[in-house]
Amino acid sequence: MMKKDENDLRKNIKVIPAVKEELHHLNQQLKAELKTESAVIAYLLKMHQDFEDTLTFKQHRQYIRASQEMHDAKV
Repeated sequence: MMKKDENDLRKNIKVIPAVKEELHHLNQQLKAELKTESAVIAYLLKMHQDFEDTLTFKQHRQYIRASQEMHDAKV
């Protein structure tokens, strides 16, 4: 078992299998530049920050609906 670094304050994020699978898939696509799922999440957060002001309400609703469907998926 890997020893946890006492300075490592990261928390494990618990996600359902369907979301974890999509995160893993995205990680595989971006693997050349982003080595970890944490880096992929940081990438997605930055994308959201850069584009949140240009999203239309309709697009926002579509993303919310899609995320709810992914979360509700049974894997």
